[in-house]
Amino acid sequence: MRLVLLFLFFLSQMSFLFANSPVYDIIRMDGKDWKLMAKPLRWDSIAYSRIEKLLPEEYKWPRRDKENHIGYWTVKDQRIYLVGLKVFSGGKEKMYGRKTLERMFSGFCDGKGIHASWFSSEVRAGCGKETRCSGSNYPYYMEKEYVLGVYKGVIVKQRLYHNHRVRDGFRVDNVQSELEKRFPFDEFPEMEGKEIRLAVGDLKISPDGHLLDCYQTHIFLHRLKPFPAERRALMVKAFEKTMRSIYPWEVSLVNGEYVVASKETFIRLHYPVLTAHTKEETLETGVSVCYLNARKDTIIPFGKYVYCGSDTIRHIGFVLDKRIVCINNKGKELFEVFNHYNTPDPVREGLFRIKDKDGKIGFADPKGNIVIQPQYAFACPFKNNRAKVTYSGERIPVGRNQEHWEWKSDYWFCIDREGNYVTDDPDVKTVKEYVESNAFIDIVPKKYYENLSRHVYSKSEIQNLDNQMKAATYRFYRHCTIDEDGIMTCHAGSGSELNISEEVFEFRLRNMESMNRMMREARQEGRKIRPVSLDERFFNNLLNYKSFQY
Repeated sequence: MRLVLLFLFFLSQMSFLFANSPVYDIIRMDGKDWKLMAKPLRWDSIAYSRIEKLLPEEYKWPRRDKENHIGYWTVKDQRIYLVGLKVFSGGKEKMYGRKTLERMFSGFCDGKGIHASWFSSEVRAGCGKETRCSGSNYPYYMEKEYVLGVYKGVIVKQRLYHNHRVRDGFRVDNVQSELEKRFPFDEFPEMEGKEIRLAVGDLKISPDGHLLDCYQTHIFLHRLKPFPAERRALMVKAFEKTMRSIYPWEVSLVNGEYVVASKETFIRLHYPVLTAHTKEETLETGVSVCYLNARKDTIIPFGKYVYCGSDTIRHIGFVLDKRIVCINNKGKELFEVFNHYNTPDPVREGLFRIKDKDGKIGFADPKGNIVIQPQYAFACPFKNNRAKVTYSGERIPVGRNQEHWEWKSDYWFCIDREGNYVTDDPDVKTVKEYVESNAFIDIVPKKYYENLSRHVYSKSEIQNLDNQMKAATYRFYRHCTIDEDGIMTCHAGSGSELNISEEVFEFRLRNMESMNRMMREARQEGRKIRPVSLDERFFNNLLNYKSFQY
């Protein structure tokens, strides 16, 4: 019984090898036997009918795709002659010699033998090591190959090639992992959890290993119905783009063409999902952890991070490395995450806080996309589609033991989910209204211009603040006089006398002194400068000033 099983196993393996390896005809040229990568007897139905009676029923026409025979050929005076035929039948083989074949092919004999006058084609004949080359024009190639141009059984042209590998690199059968690292799976959520098979062919490669194009690409997703044609086309385009980004590819020179030699035409992919594993009894925050992909390959080894709550990473996850780090499902670090009571910052209204290397805070979404670039000294979580943020301030310890802290800043403002400044815009008041109301103007010029450069004000606020600055200027110069030399003097001693902030008062005072200095220098140099006239026209222009339309 055991011998029977072993025999059946042997037969099954032989049938597998037989099905996957070509059975070449043999042609003798230049005193040497070459494997002919063609079947001339199949080329013509009349010629094939001559040997059909030698074949078992299952090999007869039209099932001529079966590997049912080996033809033996020779070349005389550039003419191809049939000299022998080996036929496979029921696991056995039988050899027919020239005499038997001449009776069967009497119509093709020319006195020197059976001339293959029915055969016209370009064929290859090779010897030496054989290499499979799926995905190209050459399913197989050999170390030495003749490319023969045959017309009516006569070799009209021939060229000898020495085929070899030019450089090492990626092939279709070993590019799987690199392709999984680079492909934008997040753009195709329908791939998640599916078995993905990619069939590629006709790869065009440059001599230095750059993939130029892939003209035959097909996507197969197991258990995905329906699968819209437009989505399939986008996937194919994305895969081809990713394939071209990979470098270097293995390059072989075959019959004067650069090709990618590979044993496979299919690439089997897994949607990248990482699973946490530990040597400890349970997964707890702080234990050493590694992450494996669907094929059990180690993507993140032990010792790089410790566990921070992410058992399975389908899109992004969080790990600890003296700081909380966000990684994607390919193990790539994306950014540092804001530490919220020793845990990753929770998602609020679709966003969570992140940090850059300088400690600035921004926001990202649950798929790891940075929505608002880190730029703020501090930012609060989103609430009602707004987040309170600031460009300045400091961290102040609070609590009985000062184990907690809060952020203190003199200037806070709100942003929306796109990072735009938002506020309840007030009605715009004119310069005249600010002057007549005599309301206190508390602008700090330095902060005003800093915030203006950062675009933290709305259009209405810019207009109001600009008008307040002009109103403060009006009040200041109303308390100034100018002499015949154009030198101005302010008769107010502080900003409180003008109902403006001391910062605005000092700002205007410095501006006045700068103008006075310019007038004195001009007078000393003998230059004439027209001085400012503090007349009603000057003040009317200030009152009726219209701010810039931003």
